[in-house]
Amino acid sequence: MPYHARFGHAGDPAWISRQVAWLGKHLAVSGAPGERLRIWPIVQVADWGEPVPVEQIDEVLRHGARAPATGVMVFAWGGLRKQPEKVEAIGRTFRALAAPE
Repeated sequence: MPYHARFGHAGDPAWISRQVAWLGKHLAVSGAPGERLRIWPIVQVADWGEPVPVEQIDEVLRHGARAPATGVMVFAWGGLRKQPEKVEAIGRTFRALAAPE
């Protein structure tokens, strides 16, 4: 759960992908298809402690989805349901991530 804003890295969303990369090395997980172990970080987009601006959501999700991760989840719905602009931003990024290249 690399909650960048809560853990003192509000201005550094790249901290998320550095934590995921460290975990991948620690567990010998590369994110390759068929690997038994998978990393799906839960990233912070809700305001918990430090606020996460809507403009940062795409970057936060993309850092969370970088290999060795094979997926990404968001924290936390309770705070997000009252922020439709964040929900829309999450949807845009998830659709972009799912689009074939």
